Amino acid sequence: MNLDQLHKVLLEIFNKLKNDYLETSSDYFTQTRSFVFNNFYSVKPLVSIDSSLKKTFLFIDAGFKIYELDVALIIPIQISGLFRDENGLLLSIDKLFDKPVVDTFIIYASRKRLGDEYVFSIDIKCLTDRTLLFETESDCIETSNDLNKLVAELVTFRKHRAPRFFSKITKYVEGLIEIAYGLKLREFLKKTYGYEPVVVYDGTLLRWFSIRRRGFNIDGLDIISEILKREAISVIDELMNVIGLSKTTKFTTIARSYGLFSSYSNTWTSSRGLYTDINIDGLKLVVEKLLEVLNKYSALDFIDETIKVFNRIVYDKHGVYVSRFPITSDFTNVFVADLYSKNQVIGLKSDNIIVNHIEANNINHRIHSIVPNLYIYRSKLIGEPPLGYMEIDGFIRYSRELAIVFENLFLKTMNYIDEPLLKPLIQAFSSTMRMRYGYR
Repeated sequence: MNLDQLHKVLLEIFNKLKNDYLETSSDYFTQTRSFVFNNFYSVKPLVSIDSSLKKTFLFIDAGFKIYELDVALIIPIQISGLFRDENGLLLSIDKLFDKPVVDTFIIYASRKRLGDEYVFSIDIKCLTDRTLLFETESDCIETSNDLNKLVAELVTFRKHRAPRFFSKITKYVEGLIEIAYGLKLREFLKKTYGYEPVVVYDGTLLRWFSIRRRGFNIDGLDIISEILKREAISVIDELMNVIGLSKTTKFTTIARSYGLFSSYSNTWTSSRGLYTDINIDGLKLVVEKLLEVLNKYSALDFIDETIKVFNRIVYDKHGVYVSRFPITSDFTNVFVADLYSKNQVIGLKSDNIIVNHIEANNINHRIHSIVPNLYIYRSKLIGEPPLGYMEIDGFIRYSRELAIVFENLFLKTMNYIDEPLLKPLIQAFSSTMRMRYGYR
């Protein structure tokens, strides 16, 4: 490779990227969305918290790897949590309960054709006894059976489904298991110690958003309720004690957030970061601007997508939404916090923009209560994430070493059965590990 030529080509690409970005930034619709962004949010400094107001937190994360075949998906998954007390002390599960530090499962999902329809099933297999989420193996089996009844409603609504739909369903269930784990751990802490921590998930709550319902009788909240064996209404109440924190997000969100934070540079010297809430006064300007676009272009799709930047439905049967809020704790890197709500803050209805000021104030109250508390104690890592947010990774990471053990044992087990018809399956499974024909 000619390095001089490479440098020349990369410079040309960079200049094209710069020009495209600048041209797009001057587009009317892009400017409109930036205007709405800047007026929907107001910026607040991350300040110290009085010791009597300090909260406790649960950091939840999962490590997994997906092995995808034509007829099945196999997902080994590890889930754990870290409890952070009022003094910033981190405690693992085994320090709190007589439970394994990590809950380990294998999710097996199969897709079989039956005539002109597909039959889809999901099995959750526990690899340890006394798991936090499932007390016994029989609980695991019972939950798998019950989940299949719910998932069947999603996959039989239409006769024909693309293969990726079944993959999406399986990954969706994996995410819902992760949410259920955090809520179950919170319940244990409340019963055992009287703590009522805020549950912090690594990643956006929107990744658990949505299989678009379109006539379905269930949504993801029903699946969480089934796993926890609790009524949906009580689960919704618990979701109000949940926050998702993303360290990666869309470039446009990062760019707009950075611009918004830069305009509050005068507060940088007196705080350890900045976060956003809903600008109650600015909502009027937001509505006026969106109505201007609506009257000028009848751009319903644009309005709808703009609104979804700030809040969107995630469990549509039960009317649960997620609202999003940029944060920076080092004035360079942008995180995005997600909060559930029982109503939308801003929406499009009958070609009109509606605003729920009561919900906006409720969400602001929770934001001010949670976010400064969350950032009292921090890790000395890039972006200064909250203490516990990255530390949980040490328990749940699905390492290459663990993957090799699982893959080799799985192949050994298939070979042990010594069934000639399994030979193509063995080869197919090997290819999912990028090892086919000797390549990695």
